[in-house]
Order: sequence, then structure tokens, then C-alpha cells
Amino acid sequence: MAQPGIWAIRSGSFCIPVAHAAGQNVVTVLGLRFLTDNTGLAAGTAGLIFALVKIYDGFLDPAVGAWSDNARTRWGRRLPFLALGGVAMPLGLAMLVESSSDPQERTRLMAWRTYGTAVGTLLGSTMPAWLLVRFGAGRDGHMIVALVVGAVVLATTLLALRLMAHAPRTVPPEGSAHGYNLVRQARLAWANRPFRILATAHIFLLFGASIGSAAMAYFSRYVLEAGDGALGNYFMASTAAMVLSMPVWVRLSARAGKKACYIAAMAGFGLAHLSWLLAGAGEPVAGVLVRAVFSGFSGGGMILCAYALLSDAVRYDYVQSGQRREGAFAGFTTLFDKLSAAAAVAAMGGFLSAMGYVSSSGAAAVVQSDSAVLAVMLCVAVVPALAMGAAILVMLRYDLDPADVVAAEAALEGK
Repeated sequence: MAQPGIWAIRSGSFCIPVAHAAGQNVVTVLGLRFLTDNTGLAAGTAGLIFALVKIYDGFLDPAVGAWSDNARTRWGRRLPFLALGGVAMPLGLAMLVESSSDPQERTRLMAWRTYGTAVGTLLGSTMPAWLLVRFGAGRDGHMIVALVVGAVVLATTLLALRLMAHAPRTVPPEGSAHGYNLVRQARLAWANRPFRILATAHIFLLFGASIGSAAMAYFSRYVLEAGDGALGNYFMASTAAMVLSMPVWVRLSARAGKKACYIAAMAGFGLAHLSWLLAGAGEPVAGVLVRAVFSGFSGGGMILCAYALLSDAVRYDYVQSGQRREGAFAGFTTLFDKLSAAAAVAAMGGFLSAMGYVSSSGAAAVVQSDSAVLAVMLCVAVVPALAMGAAILVMLRYDLDPADVVAAEAALEGK
């Protein structure tokens, strides 16, 4: 039976990733292209700038997460940190993990989280592309995009804060250490074998997905020779498929298992991107939309299963140690996300530069060499497929049974 306030918790689970995905996607999809095609920065330099910013930001997340694990406030451990907004993603995830001891309810919460990610993706990729069509792809157009997406991030973070006030709260045990040691926390996380496997697979997945998303802005312009409106339509179709796929993935994960669904989703995503090798200028709209739908459907399964499995791994740490360290694990997950994205954008920028990509400040397509166009093609098609293949190989070693976690947790809590 649903606990009191469960719909507020589910709604909060939806809002948290809306804010994160909107802010992240607008940067991932359009950020690198803005620097190369609007400011004239060399692709390698632009990629390095992105990498440094994300690495700096990413290393803050485990620290804040571990800090929240030992925080004692009248509002619980997570809510005050969630109020800060900038750390909404890792602490929002930690709240979802500790909001329910029922693995099926946690999977449902992860489904709501995935819905939020889908909507945030729409607001951070489709809406910006359409705004650029309306206001132009120059600096003024990008400023409007930044203001609109920034308002979305602020509003959804504040709404999530209000809704998650209903979430169950746990408190740290008496005598918990309040200091933070990054090396110690990293060792604790690495000692958790299920988490270690998931994190490694997640790094490959995020690397491929980040390059694929960033490359689409270049691919639509230089390979498909289409405008930003087509780019927005692609992400709209992909996001719609992601949303509609949730009930399917929830049912499939209950029957076939989260691991099997995760692997299937990654395989589908890799194949969808690999099919771009067959595309070119004048590609039929139907062909673009079919790929978008298949990619979005697979992406929904990846997001849902990845975080549902992560919740199991974090609960496994609790039953093994008896300590609540959701914040630290969530912080490391977000750190891995940002380091993967940083490595992806840096690698893509360096690769484009090495292949002769020509930057400009005119906010429009310029003539690119065949080698530069090939580099864009490889980034949108081959690299994501290879990254998914690597992630699948890693996931084959994952063997944590959620039923064992539930039984051990019940024994630990004396139920």
C-alpha cells in the first residue's frame, strides 16, 4: 500500500531531474557548438574548457553528498542541501534511495525520475533548438536560451524542495564523523562490488551518450544539412519515446530483471546511433524520426534501469555496513557522470580539431573538409556504439540479487 505522501514524493522525484536534465542538456547539446561556431574557439580548446569546468564541479558532489550523510537538522539530512539547488541531482537521488525500503517502489520512483529526465531533456534540447530558430543562432539567441532554461531550473528545483518535504527521513547514528575524506569515501565506494561494476558501466555509457548528444548538433548541420528546427524535432521525438517507454520498461524489468533490461536498452541505443552511418544530406524525415524514437525508447530503459540498479547497490552497502551512506554514493555517481561527460566533450573537441574542423564566429555552417565531416559522423555513430558495447561487457559481471538485499535489510532492521 502506498505510504502517506507518496504522490508528493513521486512528484518530487519527477521535478529533481527536470532541473538537472534541462541544465545539463542545453550545455551538452549546444555548448560545444556555440564555442566553435559562435565564438571562433578551436574545437580542442573549447572541449578542454568544458572538461575543466565539469571536473571542478564534479569533485564537489561526493563531498556534499558525504556531508549530508552526517548532517543533523530539523528538516532531515537531505532537504537543506537540496535547497541549495546546485546539488539537487546527487542529493535528490540519495533521497529517492532512502525514501523506501521496497525495491519495487524504488523502481517506480526511478520511473518517475526518468519521466522527469525526459521532460528536462525536452526543455534542455528541443526547446533551445526551437528558440534558436525563432530568435536566431547568434549570441542574442543563445542568451535567450540561457535565461529561459535557467528559469526552468530554478522553478523546478524550488518545487522539488517543497514536494520532497514529505519524504521519509533517516538520521545519522550518534557519533557519526562529520569530517570528509575523499580517498576514504572512494575506497568505501570501490569496496562495494555491485556499485563498482555499475559505476564502471555507467562511465562507458555516459561517455558514449554525451558524445552522441553533443555530436548531433554538428551532425544535423554538416551531414544532414538541416537547420536547428530539425535538431529540435529529433530530440522531441526521442523524448516522447522515452516517456512512453516507461510503463514498458517497468513491466519488463519486473519480469526479466533490471540487469537484462539494462543490457538490452544499451544494445538498442548503440544500434540506433550506429545506423547514422547510413544517413546523409537529404535524409527523409521519417528516417530521422524512426532513429529518434528507437534511441529515445532505449534511452528510457537505460536511465530507469541504471538508477534502479544503483538503488539496489546502495541498499546493499547499508545491509553490509549498517551505515547510511546514500549521499556519498549519489555524489560519486554524479561525479562519474560529470567526469564522463567532461572526457567525452574534451575527446570530441580534440578529435574534431585533429581532423581539421574549422571554427567560426558567424553562427552559421561553414565549409568543412571531408575529414572533419567524417569526424562528426564517427562521433555520432561509431563512438556511442562502441561505448555501449564496453558497458554491456562490464554489466555481464553484475550478480546482485535484489531479493537478497530485501531479506538482509529486513534481518538488519529486525522486521
